[in-house]
Amino acid sequence: PVAPRHVADFFAQDTLALPGDAAPVETAGPGRLTIVGWIPKTSGSFRTTVAITATVLLLAAIWIPYSVLQSRREKAVNTLGSEMMTALNQDSYAEYKKAIELGDRVFKLNPKHAVALSMVAYAHSVLAIEHGQKEHLLQAEEFLARAQKESKEPNEWGLAAQADIAIQKNQVAQGLAALEPIIDKIANVRVRLAYASLLVASDPRGAKTQAAIAKLVEISANDVRAHCFLGWYYLERGNVIDAEKHFRSAKDAVKNHALAILARHFPWPGGEVL
Repeated sequence: PVAPRHVADFFAQDTLALPGDAAPVETAGPGRLTIVGWIPKTSGSFRTTVAITATVLLLAAIWIPYSVLQSRREKAVNTLGSEMMTALNQDSYAEYKKAIELGDRVFKLNPKHAVALSMVAYAHSVLAIEHGQKEHLLQAEEFLARAQKESKEPNEWGLAAQADIAIQKNQVAQGLAALEPIIDKIANVRVRLAYASLLVASDPRGAKTQAAIAKLVEISANDVRAHCFLGWYYLERGNVIDAEKHFRSAKDAVKNHALAILARHFPWPGGEVL
């Protein structure tokens, strides 16, 4: 049967094509964008489309599990980092050792984690300077160098470790030179403690030293290491009232802290025991 005239006219080339268009107009056939998507004109194009689709699906199959694994790793690293922070804040021999062990677990997941490297460097520096274990000094320097290699931006644990290393190596001037240009921008109590320690070693009665001590008092809050440092600082200068105050604060922060326990047996005025 012959299509009605108006139907034939509707699909005629001179009706659908632009003026001067020599190519026939394609309807919803090969090579057209249809309601079900793009339909290629040739079988070769179809195979290309299938290959591209398969590649995309393969990449998705690889990327999605990788992303999930990375997310789990980051979560595990963050959890371990939080545990490291808690251990360092306890300021005890056993807890510094624990922080180092936690750091080893972090490095199995991310051996280039600059903050974790700096935290381990700090733990080693304290074990060297406070607990007399000289072998930890080399490890502190090693981990600090690794942290600095991974990140050009210094973090607070790295700065504190650097200052402690300088004190241990009798390089007080170099330690101060590294901190003084940036110290006014830093509120971290451990960095401020390291800075005050350098100044006390350099110029015990200087104006800068007194200002650094005052700032440390201001921000010491519940940091047991800062309170113990301030307690002994004031005690050595005969200021028993302030010494007692800081030792009490240290005891309240960490009840079993060695220096706080030692301070309890000092003959405080009135015979009172902390």
